[in-house]
Amino acid sequence: MIFTRKIDDGLASLVKKLDTVVADNQDKNMAALVNFVGEDADALQEAAAEFGKKHEIANTALIVPKEHANGPERYGIPAETSLAVILYRGKTVKVLHTLTDGQLDEDRIASIVADTDKILAEEEETEKEKKPGNGEKKNGEKKDKEAEKG
Repeated sequence: MIFTRKIDDGLASLVKKLDTVVADNQDKNMAALVNFVGEDADALQEAAAEFGKKHEIANTALIVPKEHANGPERYGIPAETSLAVILYRGKTVKVLHTLTDGQLDEDRIASIVADTDKILAEEEETEKEKKPGNGEKKNGEKKDKEAEKG
């Protein structure tokens, strides 16, 4: 989930890359959402629609939240933050990037995208652990070889 106050080439680069990650990982329930925040909700709606069309964003939701000045209060986005990226799985925040003007560069974008890879890898590991195997029954109980013999 992204909260942005600024629409520029850096944002476009980040969102395009995340849009591709989402497309490539739909089977893992990967999703992305960009919240455009600021004072004028109507202008933000127009800007979000133009941004999506111009950059051919197909797999990422582009919205203006009801609490559009700073985003929903529960996220506590500071007013000086121009971009906040919250990566989470379930209801747990895994990574938080908060940036001010001028901090979103190609290195930072690469770092954010790499963090999505880490979360996906972590999820895959969790799924493997849930699957029965290595001497476990489907209900998760260990096989007792002595009990089976006797």
